[in-house]
Amino acid sequence: MKVNVHKPTFRINPFGLLEIAFPVCYEYRNVFDGIEFNKDVYELDIKKLRKHRSLDANRYFWALVREIALLLRTSEDEVYLGMLERYGVFEIFPIAPEPEKMESLKRKWRLVVDMGDCEVNETKMRKVKCFYGSSQYDTVEMAHLIDGTISECQRLGIPTLPPEEVERMVEAWGKA
Repeated sequence: MKVNVHKPTFRINPFGLLEIAFPVCYEYRNVFDGIEFNKDVYELDIKKLRKHRSLDANRYFWALVREIALLLRTSEDEVYLGMLERYGVFEIFPIAPEPEKMESLKRKWRLVVDMGDCEVNETKMRKVKCFYGSSQYDTVEMAHLIDGTISECQRLGIPTLPPEEVERMVEAWGKA
């Protein structure tokens, strides 16, 4: 069951354990019928609610990626990774120069680019640039990715929407 809650409260009980309490809308009351909370173990995942992104902006981005892939006769995934590398959000880390470290990063990040050797406190390391997937982007980050992809399309002669229409879709990214 997934429930959105507002203003949870936290306190330490007399046994030193953290207790979390939150109001739940009346409409969810029947969901708890028949559950014996003292006999079962539950998994609770608490995270800040993110606004859903505009599906229009996402669809448009992927339509542009598809058009580029068709023109260049390559895969959508290859174009997507290229757009991430040119216009995406990333972090740079030093890692131990062991192949398994790089493989571990590749499983956790959408794109990992090896930037070569570096030294950290006189220890030989590899510098890597790790890119977030676009599903993690906020409005500003997605706008930059779409703008860059539009530039690529224009350079290739692929028609794009008027700027005001793109702006409307991107603005809706954080409001949907």
